[in-house]
Amino acid sequence: MSGALPVHADWATCRSKPTRACVLEEAFSSNGRPLAGKERLDVLIQASVLLHIEYATAADIAEAQQLSQSAQNANVTSYALIAIKGLVAANQKQQALDLVGTFGGSTQLIGIAELARSLVKADDLDTALALADRLQPPPDPKNIYGTRSVIAIEAVKELADVGKIEKARALMMEQRFITESQLADMQVALGRAYAKRGDTKSAKEFYDQAEKNLRTALDKLRVRGGEIPLRFSIIKVMALRGDGEPVKQALQQMQAETADAQFELQRLVGYTQVIVPLLETKQFLLALDIAKSLTPVTDKDMMLASIASWQATNGWPDDARTTLSLLTDPAETPPQQTALRSLAAATARAGDVAGALQIVGQIHAPKIRAAALFLVAQAMPK
Repeated sequence: MSGALPVHADWATCRSKPTRACVLEEAFSSNGRPLAGKERLDVLIQASVLLHIEYATAADIAEAQQLSQSAQNANVTSYALIAIKGLVAANQKQQALDLVGTFGGSTQLIGIAELARSLVKADDLDTALALADRLQPPPDPKNIYGTRSVIAIEAVKELADVGKIEKARALMMEQRFITESQLADMQVALGRAYAKRGDTKSAKEFYDQAEKNLRTALDKLRVRGGEIPLRFSIIKVMALRGDGEPVKQALQQMQAETADAQFELQRLVGYTQVIVPLLETKQFLLALDIAKSLTPVTDKDMMLASIASWQATNGWPDDARTTLSLLTDPAETPPQQTALRSLAAATARAGDVAGALQIVGQIHAPKIRAAALFLVAQAMPK
């Protein structure tokens, strides 16, 4: 267990009579000095700034731009995404485009995808679809069709996510240079959008189409190891469709047939890909059963902590507490500490700031503790 963090006199006063200002001050201070620049951004990353770009100030966005230029930074991709989201949110779209043009390799492709999503979210589909033509320097001509496809796919998914289903469907139908798995990715997004709208019939139709395309992609596959993510994607569609028992059977079959090094490397990512849709479709008991079936204990506890974090974030703090009680090993781990962060934030949103700060007291990872305090402060009156 890591040692307790130093408690300053001002923080002791703040805990007895917490205000938004003093909780924020504690969140962004270390050893009596205020956090700024990269240190502050790293706290915001732990506070899910990528899902809530409004948490970032103009100074944070400027810092993220600068940090995104150095491949030596461990969080370079996160800094790049923060900068892109922040610039578009501030209506600085050309600056965002110029920034993406400075990236290289996989970071640029990730940046292009995020820029397309952010522009669609900002109701600027035309600019999003023209990214490949406006990027300077231009994308490699050998990859231009792939770049255009990535842009279109991300645009379709974002349109679906914001409820513009008809536009998403029309854009999807225009795509010609895509694979079956890419088509399935868009169909899943549309299925989720219809489910959110309450149109279960249309949602099922798109999930069925997605599964068909994924199975076709699996049949065509000739690369060893590539079948594992595809099989998990198929099971994810089953989960979204509400097919609980088939999900359980498919996972058991996959475990029996592919228990090798390739499978182990991709297993936790794949199981998370399945468990989140189970939670979204309120198949909570099945999600817990699958998590509890994992071995070794470290994997089981990691997945249970992730479930607890999801429950706390999505309005079930009591369920999150119950899930955390199922952990076999009480030792502090990043997933367990992150779940406590989410639980502290949920407790504060419910109006129990004192209870939230008690939970924060159980978090000893400095950045996660700071993020928890920041999220508690967000729930307090300004």
